[in-house]
Amino acid sequence: MHAQRVFRILTTVALAAGLAAAGSAPAQAATMVGTDVHVAEYCTWKYGAASFAFNIGNTWDGWRCSLMSATYSVDMNRACSLAYGAGAYAQNPSMTWNGWRCYR
Repeated sequence: MHAQRVFRILTTVALAAGLAAAGSAPAQAATMVGTDVHVAEYCTWKYGAASFAFNIGNTWDGWRCSLMSATYSVDMNRACSLAYGAGAYAQNPSMTWNGWRCYR
């Protein structure tokens, strides 16, 4: 009983402080809306037609956009919402370079 209360308090504090894991799902059950996060389309939307997407080291967090000689991080949640509409967000349950999925 005491452990459950401590867990609830710590969880509340972490969420209030914004320390929840990036890309964590909302409280309600999530529905997968896409098995492909459109990273290239995100890069084009954000940085223009001359930009392209690439992955550093084939890692789950290695996705970048490149334009000329500059590289930029990718907002995977925004990439999902661009492809699948408002409220869509990204998660990578397998923590692999190609494991990103979009949910709502």
